[in-house]
Amino acid sequence: MGFVSYYVYHYISATSIKLDFSFKDFSRLVSENWILSLTLLLLSPLNSLVEARKWQVAIQHIVPKVTIGRSLKMIYVGAAAGLITPSKIGEYGGRLIDIPVQKYPQAIVANFYCSVSQNLTNLIIGFTAIVVLSNQLYGHFQFITISLVTMGGISSLVLLLLYYNLPMFTRIVGKISFLKKWLASKEIKYESKVHVDTILRWAFIRYAIYLLQYLLVVEILNFEIGWLEKIGAIGIIFLLQSVVVLPSLLGIVARVEIAYFVWASVGMINGDVLMATLFLWMVNLALPATLGAIWLLLDRQNLDEKYN
Repeated sequence: MGFVSYYVYHYISATSIKLDFSFKDFSRLVSENWILSLTLLLLSPLNSLVEARKWQVAIQHIVPKVTIGRSLKMIYVGAAAGLITPSKIGEYGGRLIDIPVQKYPQAIVANFYCSVSQNLTNLIIGFTAIVVLSNQLYGHFQFITISLVTMGGISSLVLLLLYYNLPMFTRIVGKISFLKKWLASKEIKYESKVHVDTILRWAFIRYAIYLLQYLLVVEILNFEIGWLEKIGAIGIIFLLQSVVVLPSLLGIVARVEIAYFVWASVGMINGDVLMATLFLWMVNLALPATLGAIWLLLDRQNLDEKYN
């Protein structure tokens, strides 16, 4: 996906969005569609709970009888750490907050399964969306359409093989001399086939919530295109957000410009695209990260009170 990432990054950098949009207009639309807006907001904690359940399944062999509340705490702290690091790498460390130190290698593997399951879902559905909208995309972006169809299919297959055969890939990598000793010193436990399937199912459920949230936003903002184009465009946006790597501080900028890039290909070129992306970023990323930071500070305060 390297060439695709470069192409998209070059495109969004070269076509800075200079569109006028009004926060007053956005507020008016939200007020007029308050039922849809309220549903959208309520889906945010549901989204977090689904991810917490997925994480709970992934670590139950590491932390037996882990509660959904404890799992939710790790999810929120991971979101806070991921928000300030490139490609959300910090999320791996943030989720270790309630994991015993000796269990870190197993927890990192569990986090790998959670992360790959979501990216795999984005790739599979995004690849399907590209195929469905290929005629419209090809007319505007021939290179990126061909590249995404080809690389999307190959990446989905490779990631699927990696997801279900991680122990085999680890054994292959373990033959590299400088990794062999390190891997041998770690007690790594892999997810069972049942757990792998369950984690992937929860990833698809979470994707469905993301999709529903985005559809609610475009309905609130009255995007005047067909439902097939809406669902297809959202699928491609999620795929590109997964594969285009940018520094963390550019994360929200990248999301906005990627959304504009995709929606423009299906005939939507207006400031509402920016508002939709910004609103979803606040609801699904900024809000959980803020809650995680607060949770972390409260934990730190409790520790200070305990030892002082």
